[in-house]
Amino acid sequence: MLNPVLLHVIFQEEIDGGIPFTLVGLVIDKQNIYIEPTTTSRIIAATIAILISVILWISTYFRLKEKQV
Repeated sequence: MLNPVLLHVIFQEEIDGGIPFTLVGLVIDKQNIYIEPTTTSRIIAATIAILISVILWISTYFRLKEKQV
């Protein structure tokens, strides 16, 4: 919900679309301009998401292990 608002603050233009980790659509002089992330940035975003998931699973495992004792 906040992504279009944040994109408007960043680009100072009307936002046509702005789904996180996909393309950003801007309306500049009544023309739609779309900015797509590079393959490298998609790989980095996926890697960060996987790392966060693994860290959360490991921390949950150790918290549950402590409670069983």
